[in-house]
Amino acid sequence: MVRLTKEEVSQFGGAVLEMLFKDKDEETGEEYDALLSLKYFFPADPKPNEKPKPLTNDQQLQNNIYRKEFSKLWKYCREETKNRVIESVSRVNEKRKNKNNEKISKESSDKEYNESDSKMKNEENYKNKDAKEIDTMEDYIFGGEDGKTF
Repeated sequence: MVRLTKEEVSQFGGAVLEMLFKDKDEETGEEYDALLSLKYFFPADPKPNEKPKPLTNDQQLQNNIYRKEFSKLWKYCREETKNRVIESVSRVNEKRKNKNNEKISKESSDKEYNESDSKMKNEENYKNKDAKEIDTMEDYIFGGEDGKTF
């Protein structure tokens, strides 16, 4: 169900107005009009030696509403995907760190202070490497820091 503004409703013709669903907002109690379904209309393919039939005003308006809703949904899905990727990468990194910590704890009882100090430096490098990997993965999936190319 797609909620429409009063401006959009006023631009529709009679046939579409009959298909609108009137509902009440539960929070504000305000009535609004909505389309139960929304379809994108493609221009007709012209037959040989004929002019193509143009879209009606109602069809053009529905296409504009479709594009607007699609853009909102696309942005939401993109953010959701980004969050899921970050969560899964962080879980994998936690598992790696836990395995490394278990190995380090077993080995550190047998090693001297200098060796454990060098391992700490390695862990810092590993953490920095993980952060770079996450940035690289986000860049790969979402097309860079600006996020506009995906």
